[in-house]
Amino acid sequence: MNGWIKLHRQIMENPMYFAETFTRVQAWIDLLILANHKTGYIYVRGNRVEVHRGQVGMSEESLAERWKWSRGKVRRFLKHLENEQQIVQQKSHIKSLISITNYEEYQQTVQQTEQQTGQQTITNNNDKNEKKGSNVHTNVDFDVFWNAYDKKVGAKDKLRRKWNKLTNAERTAIMEYIPRYKQAQPDKQFRKHPATFLNNRAWEDELIMPHETDKSKSNQFVVNNW
Repeated sequence: MNGWIKLHRQIMENPMYFAETFTRVQAWIDLLILANHKTGYIYVRGNRVEVHRGQVGMSEESLAERWKWSRGKVRRFLKHLENEQQIVQQKSHIKSLISITNYEEYQQTVQQTEQQTGQQTITNNNDKNEKKGSNVHTNVDFDVFWNAYDKKVGAKDKLRRKWNKLTNAERTAIMEYIPRYKQAQPDKQFRKHPATFLNNRAWEDELIMPHETDKSKSNQFVVNNW
C-alpha cells in the first residue's frame, strides 16, 4: 500500500489514546510521537540529561505505565526493535535514551514525500507550530513530570490532559523548578499536590531555600545580641 499520513501529537489528548492496553504497533507509533524534534533536555533524579533530535528520554518503567504493559514486556519489545535496527538504546545508572534509527525518514516534508512512492511518513509539524505560538508536545512527557515531582496523588488522567495543554516554555520552566522545589521542601508530604501545583502555576512562585532560612535566623540572632 502506497501513501502517507500526517499524525499530530495532539492525538495523545484524545481519551481513546490511553483507554486500552497498547498494541505493539501503537507502542512503536508512540515512540515516534515521543521522540524529540530538536535537541532538548530532561531531569532525571536532579541530573540534567540532554536528549537529541530523534531520541526519547523515558525509562522502561515510564513506558510500562504509559502502555499498560509489564516492564518485562517493554524490555522485550525494545530489544526486538533494536534487533530489527529500528532503535538504538543507551542506558546508564542515570539515563535511559532510545534513538529512533533513520529518524529523518519519518520527518520528511510533504514535497519530499510526494516525490517518493511506497513510503509511509509521519510528519512532524512542531517547528511550524512553535512559530505560531501554539502548544506543542515535546519529549517532556507527563510521565517524566509525574516521576520527577514524586508526589503521586490525584486523578492522573486529568493531570495528563492539563500537562498536555502546557507550552514548551512552561514545561521547561517546570522541570527546571522541580529540583529546586524539592530541595526547598524535601519532605514530600508538605509539597503541593500535583493538581494544585499545575493549576496555580506554582513553578512561578519564589522559593526560600533552607540555607536562606538559616542565614536569616543567624542574622536575627546577631541583631538580638548586639
